[in-house]
Amino acid sequence: QLTALAEGRVDMCFVRLPIADAGLNAIPLYREVPVVVVPKEHPISVFAEVTTADLAEERQQDTSDLDQAAGSIELVAAGVGVTIVPHSIARL
Repeated sequence: QLTALAEGRVDMCFVRLPIADAGLNAIPLYREVPVVVVPKEHPISVFAEVTTADLAEERQQDTSDLDQAAGSIELVAAGVGVTIVPHSIARL
C-alpha cells in the first residue's frame, strides 16, 4: 500500500506504525498491544503477564519486519524460540 501511495495511485493507505517516511502524515487509529508467542507447552504459556526478565533466557525470533511475523510464529510453534508481535498478528 505504501508503494501505491508513493506512486500517487491512492490518496491514503493503512500502515503499521512507525513509518520512516517524513513526507507522510500518519493518524493512529488504535494502539496495538504487544504479546509474547510461545509454544502451547512452554511454561510461560500459563503466565497472565510476561516481563522482560521472564524472557531473558529465551531465544527470541526477529519480527522487526512484520511481513515475516507469520514465519516467526511458525518457528515458535516448531519449538524454535519465542517471539513478540502485535496482538492482531498473533491472532492470525
